[in-house]
Parts: sequence; C-alpha cells; structure tokens
Amino acid sequence: MTILYTVPLFIPDARGLEFLMILGTESYTNTPMIPKGLSFNLYNNLLFIWGNFLLQSYNAENFIYLADFPKESSIKYMVNSFRGDVAIVTETEEIWYLLEGTYHLYRIFPSHGWDIHVSLQVMKQSSLYASKETMVTLFYEENKLYQLVYLTHGKQDQLVKRLVPMEKLLMYEQHKQIHTVRDGSHPTLSFSNLCPFEVMRLGNLPNPQAYTRQERYLARPPMVLNPSGFHSENSLAVYQGLVYYLLRLHSKYHKPYADPVHDPTWRWWKNKKQDEDYYFYLASNWLSAGGVHIDMGSYEKIYDLKSHFGLPERIFLDKGGEYHFSIFLTARGYSFEMGTDIGSAFKVQSKVSVGVVLADPSCTESLIKQKVLVKRNSVLFLGNLMVPVFIGCPPGKRLAFDITYTLKYMRQQNKHYFDCMHVDPEMPCFLYRDMFYPFFLIQDLVTGDSGSFKGSYVLKVVGGGPSLDSIVDYNEEEIYRYNSPLDK
Repeated sequence: MTILYTVPLFIPDARGLEFLMILGTESYTNTPMIPKGLSFNLYNNLLFIWGNFLLQSYNAENFIYLADFPKESSIKYMVNSFRGDVAIVTETEEIWYLLEGTYHLYRIFPSHGWDIHVSLQVMKQSSLYASKETMVTLFYEENKLYQLVYLTHGKQDQLVKRLVPMEKLLMYEQHKQIHTVRDGSHPTLSFSNLCPFEVMRLGNLPNPQAYTRQERYLARPPMVLNPSGFHSENSLAVYQGLVYYLLRLHSKYHKPYADPVHDPTWRWWKNKKQDEDYYFYLASNWLSAGGVHIDMGSYEKIYDLKSHFGLPERIFLDKGGEYHFSIFLTARGYSFEMGTDIGSAFKVQSKVSVGVVLADPSCTESLIKQKVLVKRNSVLFLGNLMVPVFIGCPPGKRLAFDITYTLKYMRQQNKHYFDCMHVDPEMPCFLYRDMFYPFFLIQDLVTGDSGSFKGSYVLKVVGGGPSLDSIVDYNEEEIYRYNSPLDK
C-alpha cells in the first residue's frame, strides 16, 4: 500500500484568502480536521477530501484548501454533475455550490437569493413549495440540480422533485450588492457591478472534430414522391432501414485492414454510383420504386464540421498538440482610461485580465497574448469557462493493414500473385514461398486523414491453419519454430 497524501491534523489558517496551497509551511488553527469522505471526478481526475473542511487536488498529491467553507460546518455529502458543477450538503442541511476549476464557494441555502426565489414561487402559488418542508436528498439529473423534498400542506403530505435554479439564485445574490447614492437632493439605489467586463465571446475557434474525436454522419430522409410531400409509413420504414444500415457500415469499418477508400459509406454506393443519373431520371418522372427516391449524396461521413462559437465539452490532445482560440472581452467604462495625449488609444487597466488554471502544469501549458480593441458596451455577463483536456493518443486513430497497396507492390516484386481458391476481396491469400511485403496506414476515422506508416515493426506468426475456419493459436514451441530464422 502506497500513501499518497497525509491529511493535516488541524485546519489551516487561510488569513483572509479564498484558498491556500497546502505546502507544509502554513500556520494552522486549533480546530481539528475531521475527514468524512472522498469525491472523485473520473473525467478530470479532480479529487475532493471533505469533512469540516474541503480539500481539492488534480493529482492526489498536491492539495488546495478552500477557505470559503466555514470550519464550524460539516459536510454531509457531495453531488457532482461531472460537467463542472458540484453541490454540497452540510449536516445542518445547508446547500453550497462550487464550480470546478474555481475556488469560491457560494451558500445557496439559506441565502438572500433563496428567500427571493421562494417568495416569487409563493406569489405564483407553486405547489412545489410549502412553509413546512424537509429535504430528503439532492442530486443531478441531465446536468440540472434537483431536490427531493417532503412537503406538508395542512393535513396533506407529499414527496416532490423540484428544480434548484442555480443560475437564478446566483443572480439574486448579485443583486443584493447595492448602496445608496444621492443624485442632487434625491437618494437613488446603485448596484455594485462585480464584473469588470460586460460581454465575453469566443472567436477563431478551430474545427472541433480533430479535438472532440466525435465521428459525424449526414443522413437525410428520402424524397417522397407524392403531391402532399408528407412521409408515409413506407417512407419512414425506408429511412429507418437506411439509418440502421449506415450504423452497420460504421461498426464494420472498425477492422484491422483498410478499404481502398477511407470512408465507411464507400461500400454502400461503390457498385451503384454509375447508375446515379438513371435513378435521378426515375425520380424526376415519379417512377421510383416505392414512391421514394434515395439521394446517394445524402448519406456520407462529415469531416469538416464547423465550430459554433463555443468551446467543446472536452478535447483530446496528442503529444505536441495545440488548441488555439480567442476570447473577446468588452470592458466597462471604468475598466479603461484615456491617455493624456490627444489621439492616444484606450489603455485597459488591471481590472480586466484572463487567467488559465491548469490541472497538471507538468503535462500541459498555456500561452496568453493580450490585445486592446475598442468595443461597445452590451449586456452583463459573468462566468467561467472550463474544458477538460485528455492527454495521450486521441481515440479514433488506428493502424490498418493496407491491402490495396500491398497487393500492388507484391505483384511488382514477385512478378506473380496467387489468390485463395475461394476468393475473398477482404482477405486475400499470399503464396508462402514469396517474400511478403506488408504496408500499413495510420488512419484518422474522425478527420479522414490517412497516411503511410513509416515506423519500424516486427511481424510474428502466432497461429494458422489450412483454412480460415481451422485457424488455431500456436503453442510456444510452434511459435518459436515458425518465427525462427533457421526455419526455411
């Protein structure tokens, strides 16, 4: 058993800071740490140790103490959406909220924002709220936070599931930051704006597929050849069969050898493409079988999906990979100043800045370049962006046997080619006396890129038989004999 981390005996003294890196040199309070549980996010390797404190770590070795959580309280349990949101329930039924990647905790219940929300629901005569209620549990469902609450309405009791509107509650909390100023002889309310910018948008985003590693297909429904243009049970059944066959082609394409064309839909139309104009002629004259027309170009794999001005849920980076994007912030009036010289540009003060928090700086690094632009003010926006980054060989890449080029090259080198007695185009046979020259491809099933494998490799015979159905695995003695350089 390996000890990764030893929890301190006492709660650290943060001295007014929101968080504190536990290095062993910090001072401590007299309040003992009482651990009660662990919470681990498999997607970003974020580990929480909780009790009457909250520690978080991305590598289970270096921990950060979140000082916003009061040491007088004790955590009962935590729930995670696995998309960045964490809800905390204490022994006294308080509800706290934390956004992964940040260090500030928000008390949702009891709070000023919760009181506003409940008052509005009572005014709407909502049946999901009562003067006497007990929370049973808290949980995430489809990325939304829900409460299971036991309500008492007079003599009627009921168990209800209700949404916790986290965004609204946080917004109501912001609105309590007010103070009174005098406009002449009249006092007016002024809201303290805690955000130094008003608009944030993303730009210069690369095509997402190379980073999200999601394979996409285009599958339009067939054209209906009737005056109404509405689909019938027959046309919908045809469409369902087309989608099923497309999924079947997708699953069959994940094999150890490469097709002549790097696209799963190639096998669908390879013997019908020459008749495409004829089928279009039949559809133009309303003569297609079954009253539907299937356009061959409506079923294909998409390799050039464009970005929709938003960060992906998660990205995959190979060794040396990079992900570039731009963040445009529109600063408020008090966040920039005019130079003293006439014609000088606006200068952004330190209130507007962009920071990047890395879970593991030893694996990934970030580079930020700041430019000052003149923009117009717009609506208020306040938030964080978090993207999990997975390091390693991205999924969707494979090493495939290049049958097409291997056959061509062996015909050139050996001056002949002997195929199987029963020819199978997907599994050719080679004469055992001939020199074998195999070629391989590195294929990206997501972006469609394909190139020759130029690395070194060693082939090893591990099994065989007189026919495909009789192939067996060899034992160690047979493997040594078949792969021995003395075996001719």
